[in-house]
Amino acid sequence: MFDLAGGPGASSAERADFYAGPGKEYRHQHDVVCVDQRGTGKSNRLSIPREKTPSYYLSEMFPVGYVKQMRQALENRADLTKYTTSIAMDDLDDVRAWLGYDRINLFGASYGTQAALIYMRRHPDHVRTAILLGVAPTDLKVPLHHSESAARAMDLLLGECGRDARCHAAFQQIRDDWNNALAQLEKQPAHVDYSPPGKAAPTRVEIQRGVFGEK
Repeated sequence: MFDLAGGPGASSAERADFYAGPGKEYRHQHDVVCVDQRGTGKSNRLSIPREKTPSYYLSEMFPVGYVKQMRQALENRADLTKYTTSIAMDDLDDVRAWLGYDRINLFGASYGTQAALIYMRRHPDHVRTAILLGVAPTDLKVPLHHSESAARAMDLLLGECGRDARCHAAFQQIRDDWNNALAQLEKQPAHVDYSPPGKAAPTRVEIQRGVFGEK
């Protein structure tokens, strides 16, 4: 069974501990093969460390200026045109052939399902089965649909609360409260005190409208 990590960016090899412990059931009838996709783990990881302060978790997901800066930094280290999923799945097939397997089982979650789909398309004769958890279609462009999906999920949740007697009794104006919170953040960001684990002094962080509820 070939493990396909999520992300993209996660290391498959780092999941070996899972298969040695909690996931040992996977090894009862099959070998488990963990291969770091190019650009991840020990395969020339393409990442730049960033200090993860409380403010980091409440900042914009992909600030344009930061993304451009990081792309330029990575281009100084690697030819990014060679780090595509299609090329990575050809790498995986090379590993399969080198290990002497004919038809393999694919196991992927999240982005790993997208990688599996592309492997199946490029190397169908070498696929025995595929287990896909949380399927990410090959045309999915993250985070293009995040705001639309989040808005739909919130709308469904608010509607469900309105139809539930106990929830409605506890939160009679929940939709108005939600809309008022968004309106307030539209005018100005909110500031809250957050106490990080292991630190005595709270940290004041800013929550902007675009982070609280993606536009």
